[in-house]
Amino acid sequence: MNPAKTQVLEIDGGGLQITQDTAIPHPPNSARLLLGFWFGEAATSAGNQQIARIGLRPIGCAAVFEGWWYHGAVEYSSRLGVRLGECEHYTAAVVQKTETDRTALRELTRQTYIELFTALKVSRHHSVVRIWNYFGDINGGKGDQERYRQFSIGRAEAFEELGCKDEYSPPGTAIGTVCGDTLSVLVLASDSQFQRLENPRQLSAYDYPRQYGPRSPKFSRGGVVSISNHDLFLLSGTAAIVGHESAFPNDSKAQTSETLRNIDALLAKSPLASDPGHSDAVRVYLRNPADYEHIAREVDGSFSSARIQLAYLQGDICRRELLVEIDGAFCRHRSG
Repeated sequence: MNPAKTQVLEIDGGGLQITQDTAIPHPPNSARLLLGFWFGEAATSAGNQQIARIGLRPIGCAAVFEGWWYHGAVEYSSRLGVRLGECEHYTAAVVQKTETDRTALRELTRQTYIELFTALKVSRHHSVVRIWNYFGDINGGKGDQERYRQFSIGRAEAFEELGCKDEYSPPGTAIGTVCGDTLSVLVLASDSQFQRLENPRQLSAYDYPRQYGPRSPKFSRGGVVSISNHDLFLLSGTAAIVGHESAFPNDSKAQTSETLRNIDALLAKSPLASDPGHSDAVRVYLRNPADYEHIAREVDGSFSSARIQLAYLQGDICRRELLVEIDGAFCRHRSG
């Protein structure tokens, strides 16, 4: 990534702004922090409750801070252990829980999701438009005891208890951390117009067959929040999956090309398809840091936008044979 450059995404004439940097910056233009992701093992003295320290190692720098700022009033509170930031267009929620028993991830996930959605019910915005999940040893365990499968069961049980139908699953990311023993779940909610998107090259994750676990992963491939004359496209964690099968197992270069094809196919269904000038803030998760150089060459050259910020992070992908995953936020301004 280029630490000297910050990526700005504007919603409704100065509403939401996203920055990536190697340190926590001063608030841009007097904005207030809605949600913050701190990647790296370096200690931070961050005093804002909305900053979550995530156990992923940045590649090429000591730390990465991704800030989601809002130009307007942001109210901070805490309910049921859920840290909330609320503004006119969004509510951001953060839960971080230490795993005291590595065999209890299923129940910890179910409980965490129930608490999150319960807290959101009394917030300014109830409709979840994006979820990020991070926890350690994601591929640990055999068969249905694999930790990602146990996480997926807990999430599915929570959605079932909450009455959330599969087709309303929000966009999501689940990445395995490489340090720490914390389950981190971060949520963005908005009651603005929202359109979920599925990828024509991929089977919907919630329709995956039994071979991937007792309960299918509950997330959509992406979604678009539309506010005033802006569209914010939220890309779920995307890997080299075609249909429901992993393509090019253990081949990071071929997987990167396939992942980018999947992203192109989803973008083609979004309002950004006809706008090459949209702004992009992208994260690339790599299982093996040694793959960085050839993956970065392909990823850096694949996005047409001149206004792009990229962060490369070491993290584990939900399937053992997958080596790279990409997610991000993309914004365009509609004229007229």
